[in-house]
Amino acid sequence: MTTVRLDVRAPSTVGADTPAVGYLEWSPTARRVVGEGADAHVTLPSAQRVPLAGAPVEVKVAATTAAWCWRVQERVSGGKTRYVAVPDTTDVLAYAELVDVDPTTLVPLDPVPPSATAVLEDASAARDQAVAAAATATNSAEDASGSAAAAAAALAAIEALPTWWVGTQAQYDALAVKDPGTLYLVTA
Repeated sequence: MTTVRLDVRAPSTVGADTPAVGYLEWSPTARRVVGEGADAHVTLPSAQRVPLAGAPVEVKVAATTAAWCWRVQERVSGGKTRYVAVPDTTDVLAYAELVDVDPTTLVPLDPVPPSATAVLEDASAARDQAVAAAATATNSAEDASGSAAAAAAALAAIEALPTWWVGTQAQYDALAVKDPGTLYLVTA
């Protein structure tokens, strides 16, 4: 079981945010078999209510697999429903840092941090410039065939760059499958 620290707060007009009033409802997205042989049992996808008792609360939940995730319904003012992956770890994880996933594919829906967004936008702009230069070199009658070949080679090299994934260490650890063609950038 993995321990998740729930610290859900509401805005306050008198200073620091205050603990939210309500509860979180955790339910697996699929029934699952736990254990083996004579000790095996079926765990149904029924909800577990976790009251938010004013201070951060810790809850122990099963680690998710490639077959299911947790649906967490935030039963508080302004709450939403999240689908999250929970890694198998002895560390205490912050609820805010759990990886949101697509409930049908279990693929992470990680938001990209602003600093990483700037890096990716710069890389995208450089790629667009290289594509435009390659197209100009290929289509220009005055360029020698060597320039067109060099531009085509540069374009092929740019398109062969890995895809990017950006997230926290907890989000990286929660990924069920890591793609060898993806560049993983772990942020603090």
